[in-house]
Amino acid sequence: MLLFGLFMVVALAAQKRVGLTGVVLDQAEQPVVGATVLLLCEDTLAAGGMSDAKGRFALEGLPQATYLLRLTAIGYKMEERSLRLDADRKLETIRLQEESYALDEVTVRADQRALVQTGAAGSTFHISEKLKAEAHNVYQALREVPLLSVNETERSIKMVDGSTPIILINGVRRTGAEASIDPRMIEGVEVIENASSRYLAEEGVTSVINFRVKRSPQLAQTVNVWGRQIPNGKFGIYGGNYQAEKANLSFYLNGQLFYFHHDDGEREGWSDSGNLLRQFTGTRRYNATNLNLNAGGDWLATEKDQLIYSVTFNANPAENYTDDQGTLTDQLGERTYTASNYLHSNYFMGSYNAQYRHTFTPSRHLELTARANHYNTSPEGWREERRGEQDGYRNEIRMENRRQVFRLEGNYDFALPERLVFNVGLNAYYQQARIADVTRFNYKEGREYLYADMRSLAKRPFSYTLSVGLDIVTRNASDARKSYVNFLPAVNLAYKVSPSGTFRLALNRQRTSPELNALNPLNTSTDSLYVTEGNPYLLPEVSNRATLSFAWNGKAVYLQPGITYTYIEDRILPIGFVEGDVYHRTYHNLGHAETWRFSLTGRINLGQYGNINVTPFFQRSIIPDMAFGGNAWGVSSNLYLSYKRLYLNAMINYTSDLYTQTTHQRSAAMTDATLGWSLPKGWSLTFSLRDNMAGAESWTQDGTYSSYVKTDFKDRHWTPMVGLSYYFQNKVTFKQRNKKQLRDEEKDSFKMSVE
Repeated sequence: MLLFGLFMVVALAAQKRVGLTGVVLDQAEQPVVGATVLLLCEDTLAAGGMSDAKGRFALEGLPQATYLLRLTAIGYKMEERSLRLDADRKLETIRLQEESYALDEVTVRADQRALVQTGAAGSTFHISEKLKAEAHNVYQALREVPLLSVNETERSIKMVDGSTPIILINGVRRTGAEASIDPRMIEGVEVIENASSRYLAEEGVTSVINFRVKRSPQLAQTVNVWGRQIPNGKFGIYGGNYQAEKANLSFYLNGQLFYFHHDDGEREGWSDSGNLLRQFTGTRRYNATNLNLNAGGDWLATEKDQLIYSVTFNANPAENYTDDQGTLTDQLGERTYTASNYLHSNYFMGSYNAQYRHTFTPSRHLELTARANHYNTSPEGWREERRGEQDGYRNEIRMENRRQVFRLEGNYDFALPERLVFNVGLNAYYQQARIADVTRFNYKEGREYLYADMRSLAKRPFSYTLSVGLDIVTRNASDARKSYVNFLPAVNLAYKVSPSGTFRLALNRQRTSPELNALNPLNTSTDSLYVTEGNPYLLPEVSNRATLSFAWNGKAVYLQPGITYTYIEDRILPIGFVEGDVYHRTYHNLGHAETWRFSLTGRINLGQYGNINVTPFFQRSIIPDMAFGGNAWGVSSNLYLSYKRLYLNAMINYTSDLYTQTTHQRSAAMTDATLGWSLPKGWSLTFSLRDNMAGAESWTQDGTYSSYVKTDFKDRHWTPMVGLSYYFQNKVTFKQRNKKQLRDEEKDSFKMSVE
């Protein structure tokens, strides 16, 4: 397909290409920002774009032909005119006439899914007006964005490669606010696959999603209350959100609760230390409740001053109970073996964010951000074993874990009109943690991160983003002091070879700090034959990543093949040794690792009936002295079909295998098929069939030690779910508001698992 696209590019390049520019104003001679500009040839969409802050637009690389120019903007009457393009043409000013209307009276003739704007760092996707009108939440509205993997049941948004992006709204971090976005308000979804250095200090962050939304001059309110439940009561998820906003003020409140009750599974496995073979079968029972509450909003105190705030709380008490029986075999022979294990964990997180944004001019802004987070985890439990008639063992664990994080950030951006946009900033970060068992593990880290980036604005085939970050860190882990400096550059290049096709090359470098459980020298295992301890002397991993992709957008098909190569320095990997019959595991920075990933993202538009998104991939991991193969494949796919008041949404996320130097893990797929029925007055009813990662296997091979564990989650195989939701939205008229394209956060790695 890529070769075919290249062949078409060469053929089209032989034709003479022309351009069209113009300015869109209203009746008061003010620029109309964000007007949709469509150019149609024989009822086929040939090109499209949007007007900028001065009302200007530019369409380039057009074949000589006769076109229909169509301009639309919320709050204005549609303007159409026919024109012939034989050479570059600059139109006189186009004036749109204002028109007030309620949203459900609008008839949109163009399907904006075909308007995909590709730049150096990512692409902007537009959602069809049909889906905006049908969607009851932002997760339903994102079904048309091919680069995203959206789970409506769990209200989560990820990239198709499984990574979790930072989410912005009009270029600003508003924690949790995306859940309350009114789908009607969405103008575009910017998917930044290759983030600039500003974001590369964040742990594990490589991508950003920026929602460009409208605001109403009058008070606009939305309410969504929903719930889904398995009939046998094993699993349920409930939630609701409320949003009220107008031109200068907004407030949102979100809540979500899900639970597992007696989630039962069956286990089997073995471990072999070279002298002692343990074989077992058993059962597992899991109970958990997760409550997440989020509130926030913003206030435009003046035309130039904006305040944004948010507060988030998350509580996740959980308990896990296993009961195993089997045999132990050594040089003395075979004897019976039983083991019971219980673990209870209370987890609580609080996050507090405040941001101030000042606009000096439309091209200059200052942002100041303060954040504070705290995490509390209290795992406690016990393990009892019996070997034969007389040999017994019991171990108990009770830990108190506390972590606080404080961050201050300043960012200044300014633009040279039609040429470049600059960002410069400083991020100061401090965290402290304490893990207390019989002894204590104390951890402190201070970080200063400076960054600068530059992005091209010129309407040319070639575009770029250049950025650099300087990461200065001092760390104290149980009196093991470490200081290091990381240089984190990022380069994003794009070349538009045709109106439909763009090549992109992304190069970046990112630091990933070791998680606290890898640094903690305390033994967090209660197994008599397995000891796991962290290493407080670990260095961070440094990932060097290169991605080459080609984005091709047709009227009904979007394709994006890509290749990513990652070279990881100071790779943190588990390694162990056998002493007696006990396996001792810890972590070390073991040289390097390499990863190749090949993917093809595609979207097929089915007109008014929906669309299909699919991303298959193959991944190869290369680590020196690997115990296992390193090959993995997977797929992320979504099908959305709608007809009148019925819709069908089916999704699958699957990654076959994960590897380290000594381990190999495999999990079953996550699949969900939902049939929805939109009832009158905002109600809807859903029937789902869900297979929630119903099995897992893991292998270890480290010297003379080897092990295997398989778990079958009996209550997660193709379970039916019934859901009911209510959605309210009042009629509003829209107004453009100060928005910026992407010009920001915390990853919690503190949650501990105790084996």
